Amino acid sequence: MKIKHHFRSLALCTIFLVAAQSSFGQKALDIAYTVALTDAASQQFHITTDIKNIRQPQLDLALPTWTPGWYVVENYAKNVLRFKVTDASGKWLQPRMTRKQTWRVDTKGVNQIRVEYDYSATVLGLNQAKIATDFAFFTGIELFMEPVGHRNTPSTLKFQLPQNWKLLSALKNTSDPMTFAAADYDTLVDAPALMGQFDVTEYQAEGKPHYFAAYPAGSFNAEKSKKFTEMLSGVVKANSALFGGLPYEKYISFYFFMPAQSNASGALEHLNSYVAFAPAGKRSTPEGIIGTGAHEYFHLWNVKHPPGRDVAIRLFA
Repeated sequence: MKIKHHFRSLALCTIFLVAAQSSFGQKALDIAYTVALTDAASQQFHITTDIKNIRQPQLDLALPTWTPGWYVVENYAKNVLRFKVTDASGKWLQPRMTRKQTWRVDTKGVNQIRVEYDYSATVLGLNQAKIATDFAFFTGIELFMEPVGHRNTPSTLKFQLPQNWKLLSALKNTSDPMTFAAADYDTLVDAPALMGQFDVTEYQAEGKPHYFAAYPAGSFNAEKSKKFTEMLSGVVKANSALFGGLPYEKYISFYFFMPAQSNASGALEHLNSYVAFAPAGKRSTPEGIIGTGAHEYFHLWNVKHPPGRDVAIRLFA
């Protein structure tokens, strides 16, 4: 009986070893997203997702149902229009919806696909996407589908925008100013992007680039912007000293000096940025909005990047 037991254990170990070697030997998916805006009047982004190195008979593509930090269930899939999937030869595949925000694609014998759809962006809010005549805004959570089971796979995001439109994305820069990189799906979708005509103030704090973006252009003048970024620099330095450094390569404060178009107003933290709505006109001052900025910035550690045990003991023990 002992001999049989040992043979059984050896067989199981062999199976697991072969399975592990097979898994490690496979290439990760190659995922490249493109967001195009060619006609602002249509209020629609065109999203293309190229996925290569597929080694499975089926692949699910899913949109999230809520924005991190804003705990409201949404139906982003309702904004998806003209959804189609093709293989490398251009042949149309036949995806089917298995849940309200999930599409399943049969990929047996198919190692790469292109997913395309238009996305309706008509509401300006902390958890919605908007296109207007002179600007566009989204957070990745609303637009980009996850290849289910590949959450930790890196990806790239390329923008195609109207001529003379500015672009500010929270994602990692690359050598191409219109292309950005994400280490994984969570990083991709927790990154806001602002496009169009807006003001940007760049400043250095703790040796890293920081940006203050203000829409509409001219809504927060240069004098106010200078004072506000000086105040933000103080916030950055204080938190860096407290927590022992900064957990990002760049940081962006996105401000809309206008009302939101939904109940998703106020401000919301992201992985290396935050988005805020603020009063317009004379009511808008550096002193009036710095409290929100300091609060959202602190969420870098209280939510997004919890401090390590040694730091926590030093601060709270």
